[in-house]
Amino acid sequence: MDLAPRMMKTVFKSTVFSILGFFVFSNVLVFPPIYAQEDAFDRTGTGRGICARLDAAKTELGDRLSSRRAALGAKRDQLRDKFLERRDERQSRRAERREVWAARFEEHFAKLREGAETDEQKEAVEEFVEAIQNAIVTRRAAVDAAAAAYYDGVLALRESRKTDVLAVTGTFNAAVSAAFDAARSDCDNGVAPETVRTTLRESLASARDAFVSDLKAVEKPRDVLEPLRTTRRDAIRQANADFKAEIEAARDVFKTKHDTAKGV
Repeated sequence: MDLAPRMMKTVFKSTVFSILGFFVFSNVLVFPPIYAQEDAFDRTGTGRGICARLDAAKTELGDRLSSRRAALGAKRDQLRDKFLERRDERQSRRAERREVWAARFEEHFAKLREGAETDEQKEAVEEFVEAIQNAIVTRRAAVDAAAAAYYDGVLALRESRKTDVLAVTGTFNAAVSAAFDAARSDCDNGVAPETVRTTLRESLASARDAFVSDLKAVEKPRDVLEPLRTTRRDAIRQANADFKAEIEAARDVFKTKHDTAKGV
């Protein structure tokens, strides 16, 4: 079973939808301490009104967002390591299966060599063995290349999505910071607290909406993974088809030479 789509889906949910749930739907964007005390207005910052709470709320929010980003970064690294671990496990199992099949081929080759009596028959056997071994090496190289290209592509997509999500969250953070700075400027210039409150709420809502829209623009795992999966599948199918054709050709040549050597 292909584990990459599942891992990519998990990564996507962890880095995008977790951010979305925290930044957009949590109480962080509601700021109840700021929106409370509607009749209190203190431009000096010593009272309990919205202006008095702005700086502390901005700092608190920044700390919480930074903490969340760090946690998501750790989760993303953990999932990446898990993905690489699963990749290595698949490669290890593939190597083990190859050893089993190599042993079976060698048993078959040994029987052919035992049955060869004349020099012509022995030569036909060795040519057949060489052709089969070359076909095996060619197929292995093709399969390995297809697998490597797929996993490299998945990792590149993960990094690209990470960059996109970080850019979106960076824009959101800047918008939130700007909203607080504008509110502080309004407070310092004697704007009425209700106006400060309303403007801040609208600015944060706008930042939220832009954030949601930008996240939706980030490509989904299925959209970007499917071409990679298709390319790998087609490459492996072609490698198997080529291998089968080479085996059949080698068998036909061997049969012809072997029968000729036996005088059939």
